[in-house]
Formats: sequence, C-alpha cells, structure tokens
Amino acid sequence: TLSLHDALPIWSFTNIGLTGVASGSIPDCLGYAQNGTLYAVFSTTQSTSLYTISPANGSTIPVATIPGSIAACAVTASGVLYGVAPTGTNFVLYSLNLSTGAPNQIGTILPLPNPLNFRMALTAVNNTLYLALQPSTATNSTLYTVDTSIGAGTAVGPTDAGVVGLASASGILYAFTTPVFSSATPAHIDTI
Repeated sequence: TLSLHDALPIWSFTNIGLTGVASGSIPDCLGYAQNGTLYAVFSTTQSTSLYTISPANGSTIPVATIPGSIAACAVTASGVLYGVAPTGTNFVLYSLNLSTGAPNQIGTILPLPNPLNFRMALTAVNNTLYLALQPSTATNSTLYTVDTSIGAGTAVGPTDAGVVGLASASGILYAFTTPVFSSATPAHIDTI
C-alpha cells in the first residue's frame, strides 16, 4: 500500500473568478502547461469543450468542441495535453490538440469498473502520467502509471485513502484525498 502522508495544513483559497464558460458547464479537468497556460475541459448535456483560462483573472477563451467526454486530463512537461475518457468498456487515453481540441486515440488504459461509478485523477510528473482510480466498490484508490505511447496502465499500488485529485510540484506527487467514497469527511492534501 502506498502511504499518503499529510503534507500541508488546510489551505484557504483565493477566488480569481471564472468568466466566459457556457451556463450549466461542468468542469471535467484542469491542466497547467509549462508556458503558464491553464487548459480546462468543460461539459454540458450537449457538448464537451476545451478552453484556455487566464491564471490572473479567470477569463476563458474557447479553443474547440471535443467529441465525446473527458474524465481527467493533464499536461506533460513537453506540452502535450492528455485526456482519459470512458470509451466502450474501457478507459482510453487520448492526446488533445491544443489548437483544435481534436482528440487522438492512443490506447486502452484499463477496463471500466462495474458498476460504472468511480473517482479519477490524472497528473503528469515531467513526462510521466499518473492516474488514480477508485471504483465505488473500493475503499481506496489504486495509483497507475500510464504509457503515453500505447495508453497501457501499470499499477504502482493501492493507496491508503481515496484520491480525488493529483498534482506535482518540484518532482513531488501530491494527492487530494478523502477517506471514504462519497464521504462528507473533509479532504486534505497528502504526498505520495
């Protein structure tokens, strides 16, 4: 079991706002590129769209409509935006063109859980993708590396909590965790 260690106290957040996203949009994922650009995928009942977001004021610029849905995304150090989508009976890895939003299917990561109810997070440490997946039938997440050339997921191991978000800074992998699926217990930040 990968141990998650409390890394930081509870943080307070500063709301920079978010403008220019269609009413009723649900944020699916957020990725930060080395050039300082935030990329986000939002979905509505009608479409899924890729946006850039200004870190200074939260203003958005629509890039493109994306076919299908994206459950998680991350930008690698080399500037490639990857997305994970439930497709057929599997989670599939895609690269997304940052100018057009066009997805390029890379390959199958893992089979979808049954029942289809899960928590997922994706991040990049340099050019390595890490995926945390917790089916609703599990008490903890499993951490995977994802091969960006073929999409295959390789289990690193189970975690000792449910991971709902991943990020990296200075080569350290951080997890945003809650102890139980659908728990009202406060989330916290841990290192892996």
